[in-house]
Amino acid sequence: MSNQLNGYIKIKDFGRDRLFPTVNDLKKALSEQYKGQHVSIVYQTKPSGLTRTVFVSVDDAGGVNRSYGDQASVDFSAIEDELYVIDCAQEASA
Repeated sequence: MSNQLNGYIKIKDFGRDRLFPTVNDLKKALSEQYKGQHVSIVYQTKPSGLTRTVFVSVDDAGGVNRSYGDQASVDFSAIEDELYVIDCAQEASA
């Protein structure tokens, strides 16, 4: 069993990991607190809860881009769309 909370997004920063409950919180933290740094974003995806890792670089202006490949801007709406969240009320009734 994973030690990551369902529906939470993690920033992994060389042992200084942080969890965020929403994509907006993640985006704000990256653009304000991680300028000039390279970190990874880890979250569970729909439908099965498999873990996805996105390596990102945050520029000095707060822009968040993929670290590898085309180094395009991170699509935070895609992360939100594929984020695996368990409905706790539904789980309790099962």
